[in-house]
Amino acid sequence: MRRWLSFALLALVFLPATALGEDTYYYQGLDMARAKAHFEAALVRTIPDESLRAIPNLALPVDDDIWFLGAPQGEKCDPSVRAQVDEITGGSDEFELLLGMAQADLDEMNYGAARDELHLLARAIPCTKSVIGRATLARIFLYFGINAVYAGEAHEARSQFRQSVQLSGRPLWDANYPPLAREAYEDAAAEVEAYGRIDFAYRLPGLNLSALYVDGEEIFVDENVRGTIRVLPGSHIIQWQRLGEELETRVVTVLEWAQLVSTRGLQELLALRPEVGKGTPIARAQESILARSDETSVLVANPETGEPEFSYSYTGKENGEAGPVRYHAGEPVEHVLRAVSVRYKPVELRLGGGYVLGTSVTAALITDFWVHRSVAVEIGADAAFTGYIGLTDEDNRLFLMPSLRAGVRFEFRPERLIKPYAFALVRVSFSLDPPAMAGPVAGGGITFMFPSEHERARTFGFWMEASGGPVFSKDRPEGTLMGLIGFTLRPYALRE
Repeated sequence: MRRWLSFALLALVFLPATALGEDTYYYQGLDMARAKAHFEAALVRTIPDESLRAIPNLALPVDDDIWFLGAPQGEKCDPSVRAQVDEITGGSDEFELLLGMAQADLDEMNYGAARDELHLLARAIPCTKSVIGRATLARIFLYFGINAVYAGEAHEARSQFRQSVQLSGRPLWDANYPPLAREAYEDAAAEVEAYGRIDFAYRLPGLNLSALYVDGEEIFVDENVRGTIRVLPGSHIIQWQRLGEELETRVVTVLEWAQLVSTRGLQELLALRPEVGKGTPIARAQESILARSDETSVLVANPETGEPEFSYSYTGKENGEAGPVRYHAGEPVEHVLRAVSVRYKPVELRLGGGYVLGTSVTAALITDFWVHRSVAVEIGADAAFTGYIGLTDEDNRLFLMPSLRAGVRFEFRPERLIKPYAFALVRVSFSLDPPAMAGPVAGGGITFMFPSEHERARTFGFWMEASGGPVFSKDRPEGTLMGLIGFTLRPYALRE
């Protein structure tokens, strides 16, 4: 792969005349004179010097030197909250002391006092000047949820339990609290985990960081300070420390493609070639800064020659969002495989075929109606092709034996792409002799869902299962075994 000494990015942004009064032209990696020459050659007209701006001088669009690109910028410290904590603790970050006070009130059933103390703790997190351990963070919101269950605030309990799981994975349950609260906690935890983990990217060069923490866990930092962490989508605690300065803390909401960037980190992103297709991380980063008008054209030049290497443009906004990238010259990069967080819809359609012992091959169409994330009501039909061998060729026959099935299916790992399951149902078959057969069937199987590119994820998959059970008719009971394999269609909605 050819290496460049550096990228030079020349971004031409057509901003509305009512907003700025003139177009603005961004450039990077070369001086203003060379950049102006490229722009004027492309436009075939003269442009004023004041319309050109160097991207290295482009600041973050927030009053800070860290920006959470693509997500809310997070909670900062409220001085009044810091004053309350200092009054209680004497000016130190005694989170364990405050948590102990809240736990004592919770155990004494002083739910109002416990709620106020836990609320203060949660609001005080952005004000801390010391590292808060993961276990402590998880307990704050775990106790907050338990207190809400006692107070009859089901929605608040679910929210706090979700926060606890997002921060710690899944904290151990405190056996001192009753099953009612634990059931609410387990439901919230299962819902969070069903979405799966996502990549949280950070790019923080130029800040002279000596330490970086995510949810109380230290992340290795070097002079580049860039990488990716696997986390559950939702709220997380980011803490960092510059050389010779105090620790800073921020509570942020991590979305599917959000990135934490410094000014220099953002400039690096702007200088990268965007991935093909709408919605990829680098393309979104560039859209956030450059594609703010109806169309944005970008020219990338080789810094050694100053000649264009390739160019591309965002082809206008669609429903308020930047359109797809269109390349004019040069080779685009490959598509990037991304699995996104999804919530499956309640209907699954399965089509397959296999073998039924004693009746040869069969085809099946099955519909599953999911009444819970792990439990579905299953209704289906299959048709077995069976033969009768007589004494002569004229007596040989081929029969079609249709069957109906209905029952319950339980999936063990609904949050994963590989999902084992078990089922129990009743199957009724219709034939000429005997005219009807029925019996219970039990079995198990496994579903393999396919991840796919960009904003398409886990729609299709394949499954295989085996089952068996007694069959009763007017003659005598028999047994049956069935093996099936097929494809599944499982619609989904992107997680909000």
